[in-house]
Formats: sequence, structure tokens, C-alpha cells
Amino acid sequence: MKREPMVLGLIMLISALSVASAETMPLTVVGEGAVSVPADTVTISIAVTSSNENTTQAIAENSERLNRTIEALMDEGLSSDDIKQGYSNSVMSGQMYSRICRTVNNTTVCDVQEYNATNQVKSQALVQMMTTDQSEVNSALEAARSEGASAEVIGYSLSDSSSAVSEARQKALEDAKRSAQEIAAFFGMRLGNVIEVSNCAYSDVGRGFFWGMGMPQFYSDGFGFDGFGFGRPDMITVRSCVRVSYSILD
Repeated sequence: MKREPMVLGLIMLISALSVASAETMPLTVVGEGAVSVPADTVTISIAVTSSNENTTQAIAENSERLNRTIEALMDEGLSSDDIKQGYSNSVMSGQMYSRICRTVNNTTVCDVQEYNATNQVKSQALVQMMTTDQSEVNSALEAARSEGASAEVIGYSLSDSSSAVSEARQKALEDAKRSAQEIAAFFGMRLGNVIEVSNCAYSDVGRGFFWGMGMPQFYSDGFGFDGFGFGRPDMITVRSCVRVSYSILD
């Protein structure tokens, strides 16, 4: 008779554990959301090139030309805050050889002469304009080119991504909940409370895109080129990915 209450208590404990387990059984899903918004900032690369055997002199010449170009851009309405500080310089140089052969006493003798090629120095500066208005951008490009510099748009970006990130994250959370509800319903169960929420491998904040070698470069940190090369280059796609764990109920 003493064993009967013990057995009954054990059965009740197992039942209680089963109910608790059913109420906290985790279901983890991944949700994704994306928002495309117009860029509000354009980045322009301006560059000048000089050829000179003296690299130091070539860099000095380029610096002077870039300064004149910057002044021309500021005459178009750009401020000093729009100019990225510092210039970058790249140097290309090489050597040429000539081979002259002649025959002396039935013996061929060759002389190799070496010539130092002229150094080609390219200096570059970046200009960031808080606008994507095409007429303003074109005016800046023309002003730079009028000073003999090459100028091209190399990227678009957002000055403040917080609103777009928030909207993309909200869509990701809704996508996760929708997927979890479908999975729970398939097994004849109900979705319970959220247990845990975390970001996926990439975060929501990024740098937009920049052109490189004539093609858009992508970053796995939440931003991308809209349309994968077939959309508008002045649209930025903000992506969010979340991982959400839910409890499911019978």
C-alpha cells in the first residue's frame, strides 16, 4: 500500500514535465526583410595624371592641379566639408631595353642599352556631395573636367540609414513570425511566445556600394546595389535578417 502513492506521484511528475516541455519547445526560424530607398549622397572621384622622371616633382604638380580643381568645385557651391581629406597617389614606372647586335671578325656582339621610362603618377581625391540631383552632379563633374581632371561618380550612399534599417528589420520580424506560424500549423500546433531574437551573420548597417573596375561591389553588411546591376544606381537596398526562437503549444 505504501508503493501506490509513490507511483501516483511519479506519474503526476512525468505529466507535469511533459506539459512544461510542450509549452517551451523551441522553434527557430529565420526572417528576412528588404527596403529600397533613394540615396541622398553621391561620391565623386577626381584624378589627375602627370608624367615625369622625378616622382616627387610629378606628385607636386598633381597636388597643385588637384587644388585648382577643388577650388573650381567650391566655386560651384561645394564646401570644404564635402572634400575628403588627403590625396592618394599611385606611381607607374618601368624600364625599356634596346639590343643592338653587330658582327666583328665573324663574331656577333650584342650591346644591351637600358633606358629609364618616364614615371606616370596618378593623384586622386574624393568629393562627397549631399545630393543626388543630376544637374548638380553634372555641374560638379564639368567643373572638375574643365581643369583637366578626370571625374566620375563612384558610388551612392545614405547619410542616415536608421529609418530604413528599422523598416527592414520590422519586415524581417514579420517574415519570421509568418514562417513560424506556417510551420506550427503544419504540425497541428500553435505558436507561443518569443524566446530569443538575434541578428543573422550580417548586421543591418553598411556602406552602400561603390563602383570598382566598372562593376558594382557588394557588401554583406546590410546594403546592396538595387536590381543587381539592372536597377537605378541611386537606389540603396537595405536588408535585415533575424533569427527568432518561439515556443510552440499543442
